[in-house]
Amino acid sequence: FLQGPIHGVPAFALGLRLALDDWEIVGAADIGPLSTLPLATQDEGLVGNYKALPFDFEIGGGAAPRLGPGYLSLDALVGPSAVRVWVKGAPVFGIQDKTTLEAFVALAAGYTLDLPARFFAGVRVEERWEPAQARFTVDGATDSVWTRIWTFTSTAVVGWRFF
Repeated sequence: FLQGPIHGVPAFALGLRLALDDWEIVGAADIGPLSTLPLATQDEGLVGNYKALPFDFEIGGGAAPRLGPGYLSLDALVGPSAVRVWVKGAPVFGIQDKTTLEAFVALAAGYTLDLPARFFAGVRVEERWEPAQARFTVDGATDSVWTRIWTFTSTAVVGWRFF
């Protein structure tokens, strides 16, 4: 689940974790589906939709000690967050398509349980801070889309240990 630029959306993430004793290096990329926000103007009312597609890539590291039957994971991460926004509908003025790329830092915590045949499953939560905020708007529109300064993500994790 990813708190996207318009609202929370289900997301798909693909990640890699390299662990050595109680330490780990992690990397992940996640993408959310299109989300929409109505586009209205003062003169014509509702005339279309903003459409936003979020994509993030992150890398970092932290501690991953064994705790009970699984592993606790506490990580610090950095990465770029990209959002592509475009307009669909009647207006053909102002910004029609824009992509922004902003840097973020994040803290994450998770817990995974080992399963048979070297599989594992777990949960992970993350809070990101993006110091810059981008705004998408169409000239004459009464609505706009802002990227978030704070973004919360929660993930169900499943995977397989190579070695």
